[in-house]
Amino acid sequence: MLGFLTKEFSADLGNGTEAMVAVYVPTNHLYLGDLVIVPREAAFFPDLTVEEGVRIILTGGMALPPSLGRERPGGEAGARPA
Repeated sequence: MLGFLTKEFSADLGNGTEAMVAVYVPTNHLYLGDLVIVPREAAFFPDLTVEEGVRIILTGGMALPPSLGRERPGGEAGARPA
């Protein structure tokens, strides 16, 4: 599922503090969607810009590159594809 990282935070779920991420997953015209909260290690951060992520969602996946890599350190600040 392709979404946009909107927040990184920590949560104490009873077994100590765990790094979590909030990911906005658009479902219709980018302004409607779901918020998914998962452990940070369960998220894959592709080497895409926000613009590329929006293009992929708007084209129903047709704009996906042939292969995806992980984001390089020091990547773009703010919301990014997750």
